[in-house]
Amino acid sequence: MSSKCFELEQFELERFYHSKIRTFFKSYKNSKIFLFYAELRDILWKLQCKDGLFQINQRNTTYEFDVTSKTIKNWLSELQKLGFLEFKYKKFDLCYIQMKNYEDLEILNPPTQKESGEVILPQRFYKDVQIIIQNAIKEFRNKTLLFEGEKVILCGFDNKKELASNKSVYIKMKLADDECFEQNITYENLVGKPLPSLKCNYHEAIIKKRIKEELEYCNDCFCQSQIAS
Repeated sequence: MSSKCFELEQFELERFYHSKIRTFFKSYKNSKIFLFYAELRDILWKLQCKDGLFQINQRNTTYEFDVTSKTIKNWLSELQKLGFLEFKYKKFDLCYIQMKNYEDLEILNPPTQKESGEVILPQRFYKDVQIIIQNAIKEFRNKTLLFEGEKVILCGFDNKKELASNKSVYIKMKLADDECFEQNITYENLVGKPLPSLKCNYHEAIIKKRIKEELEYCNDCFCQSQIAS
């Protein structure tokens, strides 16, 4: 559990609380994990452990946070998974903690752009937009549309976080004559315009309006093709 290049200076109070850690934990679902991690920082700094290694009494910690021993272990496991520390139980309720340098962790320094140069937007945006798209395509789900000369049918998303996982905004279509062929059509390719700026208060309404307008156009195109034939 030793950390050869541990930098105690990273855990200086002002440096710690003005780091990217706070930004990361703002969107983290369990706020108590941040409080627990901050408590470990306090212990580390008080003891001035140059190698980042110290021990805690798990039983006492459960009393301080009013949680079970299992919860403390789960918090430690989660922090270890994220790369903030390592831990190992010795005997009784003693647990050895090895704090890790955090400033260069990948989770605190996510890319802001894809390789294509496309800007990566906040996770919450993709989750909200997926709901917007689901509502926008609802009335077209059982209809055949004509998109770029092809008869297509709209598809739903595989899971609730699909757009957030792929960090992209798109709708899914499959060919009406070959339902095994499915493709993702990006927002830009569908409506012919870039996503509106998040600084615009109405960006969600604009996205929904443009998608619906384009799908209505695709629906009209199919209806006209049927009349013509």
